[in-house]
Amino acid sequence: MIQKKKEVEGNALSSVVQHEVIGSRMIVEYTDYYEEDYQLAMLRQNQLSNLLEIELDGIGTITRFSYNIGNMVSMQTKYENRKIGREELQQFLRQFLSTIELLRQYMLNPDCLWLAPEYIFFRDEQCQFCYLPVRCVSLSEQFHQLTEFWVRQIDYGDTECICLAHKLNRETMEQQYDIHAILQQYESEASVRRELKKRDKERDDFIMKEEIEIKREEAFSDVEAVRELGGFQNSFQRVRSRMKKKRWGSWQDLILESDGQEAKTII
Repeated sequence: MIQKKKEVEGNALSSVVQHEVIGSRMIVEYTDYYEEDYQLAMLRQNQLSNLLEIELDGIGTITRFSYNIGNMVSMQTKYENRKIGREELQQFLRQFLSTIELLRQYMLNPDCLWLAPEYIFFRDEQCQFCYLPVRCVSLSEQFHQLTEFWVRQIDYGDTECICLAHKLNRETMEQQYDIHAILQQYESEASVRRELKKRDKERDDFIMKEEIEIKREEAFSDVEAVRELGGFQNSFQRVRSRMKKKRWGSWQDLILESDGQEAKTII
């Protein structure tokens, strides 16, 4: 068994990840007094989606909360070498808000979610959150700290991803905020941006079409001019051809013809 210590929070709380042949487990140790309450009973009786399965082991003054993370990957690790896209961010937000509603239905405290990137796990695209009854920290504060991580890790080639992440980061600086309202405002602003982008494209397409038509007309005029010029040049080409072949007869045969002019005999 390989143990990898991930973080120590204060003097009473620490976490360790144990990597075993059959999978990995995250062990959170709590060294202060803890008395099991209704939250553990609720979690045992109801395996809630989006929450890591939890087991409790109390030994003396140390309480161990064990979470089976299997072959899941944390948000920290997942985006260590790649950027977060807009669709991924929106998908996470939907799952996060769904989890909050689920906790309230089962009378569990959302502040007990651990929202640090190291403690949010993914199985494929499905989020799994760590619920820790002994750690109760304002969810609003935790979520804002999570947006700080997103601002650093988002794909800065995706304009909408930038708008979403920075809006969440800016709006959650307030002590009180509504994530639903922030997302609705973002969607409204994004809709305006999409409409403006569509109009710009239609305008650019129209301008390009007009430019192509103008160039086509200019090219047609050039062709007509070349034809007229080509006809004038052909007269000299016929003269030059006769000179090369020495097929001149009398001086009267040396005649130059041009459009709009009568033939003149050189004497």
